[in-house]
Amino acid sequence: MKSLLSDFLNFDIFPSLSNSSEIELIYQGNAKNTLIVVDNNDSAQIEFLSKILKAIHYDISQDVILFPLNKESRINLTLFKKNTQIDFQAVLLFGVTPSQLDLQFKLPNYYPIKINEMTFLAADSLEIISKNQSNKKQLWQVLQQMFPE
Repeated sequence: MKSLLSDFLNFDIFPSLSNSSEIELIYQGNAKNTLIVVDNNDSAQIEFLSKILKAIHYDISQDVILFPLNKESRINLTLFKKNTQIDFQAVLLFGVTPSQLDLQFKLPNYYPIKINEMTFLAADSLEIISKNQSNKKQLWQVLQQMFPE
């Protein structure tokens, strides 16, 4: 008998029911319906993210929802959206895995995927991207594709 691949069931059968009030939002303008989740809230990395967003004509304080989620934390994105009644069509993950948001799919880095009218993009952490020219280029190319002027 053939066994299932180890990543076939890569999620909990019973997802965590975290409370969205536990989330500390850094920015919550959301004028452009974009959620960004980062792996830390280091001020240098947030400044780097701000520069990235300016390049696609986004203002970090007005156009996005931004919150940090450390490696040990999990939230349920569906419950977060329902409880906060915040609408977003794009979800950008920097150094955060889909499983940390109780998403039941994998995302390859730098490859946007549209699911249920939302576009998801996973990328390396902002710290890694800031130090690697190749990653910066990959991110820039995909952001231009996702957010044309």
